[in-house]
Amino acid sequence: SLNFSRATMLEPGIVESMLKISEKYNVPNEMVEIEITESLGDLETETIQRIGNNLLKAGFRLSLDDFGAKYSNLAILSWLKFSVLKLDKSLIDHVVSNEMNEAIISSVISLCEKYHIEVVAEGVEAEIQLKKLKELGCDCIQGYLVNKPIPLEDFENTYLNK
Repeated sequence: SLNFSRATMLEPGIVESMLKISEKYNVPNEMVEIEITESLGDLETETIQRIGNNLLKAGFRLSLDDFGAKYSNLAILSWLKFSVLKLDKSLIDHVVSNEMNEAIISSVISLCEKYHIEVVAEGVEAEIQLKKLKELGCDCIQGYLVNKPIPLEDFENTYLNK
C-alpha cells in the first residue's frame, strides 16, 4: 500500500513510473494499492478521473484514505472504482458514543457493500469499537488494537516467521 499525495498524483508519467517499479521488483500490479486522500477532491474531477482510471487500467488498486476527515464529498465515490475506502479515525473515535456517527458509518458501509468496496476502519484502539464496527458490518480494521507501529524486524518475527 502506498500513500499518494496530491503532488505525486499530478507527476507527469506517474502511471509509467509505477509500472516500471512494479516490474523491476516483480510485484504484480494487482498487489499494489494506491491510497489517495479525500483532499484530492479539491482537484478538478476530470484530472482525478483521468489519472485514477489510468492507474486502474494498469491493474493497480485504488484506496480512498481518510474518508470523513474534513469535508466529505460522497461524489468522489462515483468518480472512480475504488477497491477500498478507509474510514478516518475521527469517525471511529465516536462510533460507540455518538448515535449519528454510528448511523453515518453504517450507511457508508452499506453503500460500499453494494458496490463491492472494502471498508477499513482506521484508528481502532478499543475492543468496544471493534465490537460495534463488527455489528455495523465492518470486518477490516487497523490501529493500535491490532498493533502499534513496530520495527521491520519485530514485524517479520511476529507475523511472518511463524
